[in-house]
Amino acid sequence: MATALHIIALPGIGEVPAGADLAAMASEALQRAGLTLEVRDLLVVAQKIVSKAEGRIVDLASVRPSPRAIELAARTRKDARLVELVLAESTEVLRARPQVLIVRHRLGFVMANAGIDRSNVPAGAGGAEVALLLPRDPDASAAALRDALQARLGVAPGVIVSDSFGRPWRLGSTNIALGAAGLAALVDHRGETDRNGRTLEVTQVAAADALAGAAGLVMGEGAEGTPMVLVRGWGSTAPHLGAAALIRPALEDLFGAEDVAAATGAARCAGAGPGPRRARRSRMSRVVALSGGIGGAKLALGLARVLAPQDLTVVVNTGDDFNHLGLHISPDVDTTLYTLAGIANPDLGWGRRDETWQFMRTLGELGGPTWFQLGDADLALHVARTQALANGRRLAEVTADLAHRLGVGPRVLPMSDDPVRTRVVTSEGELDFQHYVRAALRAHGHRAALRRRQRRAARTGSAGRAGLAAAGGGDPVPLQSLAEHGADAGNSGAAPRAVGLRGAGGGGVTAGRRSGREGADRQDHGRAGAAGGGRSGGALLRRPARRVRAR
Repeated sequence: MATALHIIALPGIGEVPAGADLAAMASEALQRAGLTLEVRDLLVVAQKIVSKAEGRIVDLASVRPSPRAIELAARTRKDARLVELVLAESTEVLRARPQVLIVRHRLGFVMANAGIDRSNVPAGAGGAEVALLLPRDPDASAAALRDALQARLGVAPGVIVSDSFGRPWRLGSTNIALGAAGLAALVDHRGETDRNGRTLEVTQVAAADALAGAAGLVMGEGAEGTPMVLVRGWGSTAPHLGAAALIRPALEDLFGAEDVAAATGAARCAGAGPGPRRARRSRMSRVVALSGGIGGAKLALGLARVLAPQDLTVVVNTGDDFNHLGLHISPDVDTTLYTLAGIANPDLGWGRRDETWQFMRTLGELGGPTWFQLGDADLALHVARTQALANGRRLAEVTADLAHRLGVGPRVLPMSDDPVRTRVVTSEGELDFQHYVRAALRAHGHRAALRRRQRRAARTGSAGRAGLAAAGGGDPVPLQSLAEHGADAGNSGAAPRAVGLRGAGGGGVTAGRRSGREGADRQDHGRAGAAGGGRSGGALLRRPARRVRAR
């Protein structure tokens, strides 16, 4: 515990444009103040400049209020466009009275107007009215600034993203921590003893809030223009914990949505007009979702849209993990991360949006293996994970770090830190599951092309059978084709001979070899697994080192 704190406002920050480098601005402000960043220093940064730098500015002219927003705007006497933004950023409305709109923000904060603000926000182009939203993930914003300061100055300070909050039962506002990195936002003293030897049972200190409140005294709320504050002397060595830990779980909030009905009655008695409809309260607090494949990732995304981040944990299948080009590949984990981060390829459901492929093109030109496509941005993630694992970090730790850096709010966990690989035993030897599936897909493409040529030959009376080599390029086909039609590996050599492959749980994927006219006419439909989306969603049920024999 600190015995003295020095709280210093950093001068000369000025207006912060979208895309601004906050680390560079902080470095320059420290130089102007004649200060050098030290180990265990803290930097408290106003939410407004973080939101501005992240481009969280919305032109109100682009907002089209919904009927619900118009209704609430009439009740609260607020701009309907602003109310529409509030609803878009919130999961439920808790209070709606004249000049009061209290909501539960999608990040879990219970706050007025979802934290959306118009003060100290300059007008947009042509004098357009604009509003400023909270950062998408304040903890991730704090972590990113901390990393950038370490890269620039060689010191990684604690970082707090602060905002002013009103409080129930007390007048006035005070600064609290929306996000934090490099410090313990919540210090838990439960289990310790007081001076009289009594065990502390409920004592938890909101250290990040206290530090943000202290910094707010020199930061100001008006035209001071000092949105960065250096705090020196805080010497806590408690384990680092982000500010999301400060949010009380919804079901422990005794003053939440259950009081809306009572508030509605009181408002009517006071002549304030009809009260707000009672928000439908989610009872799915602290949800754990088991995810595999594209379908599992989409389920996680749906849950993330209705739950606060701290209330959702997604446990992801790692049975399809494998090593490729010396890299640790976790296909289902990556699909979940990209989907929750909003950067997944919308056409494929996996991989990253706006991906480039220079690496794969060059690798193919050099004769390297290209059966598993790694986009350039995707490749960077695999390299970062592989290096971290090589340095002794656990897969769960690496996944949490990647989620943080991608701005993913819910907790994402691999189902195991240990390798749990699915291997397919074929006549050509053992293959990783991903390798086998892609070989089967290529075989399916060749087979379909061959059948088309055979049908054309039958119609024209041509003799002989077309060889597979002449059948076409074997271009990749969507994985759904495998689930719908089965993959006939046959004896083509394009893939190991295989039948009867079934992923664990939910039926999996079936690959079959057909013979004669009966086999040619039969449609042998494989089925996607429990989580859907083309890859088996039942992969969480696989045993360690599971081997599937393909006959």
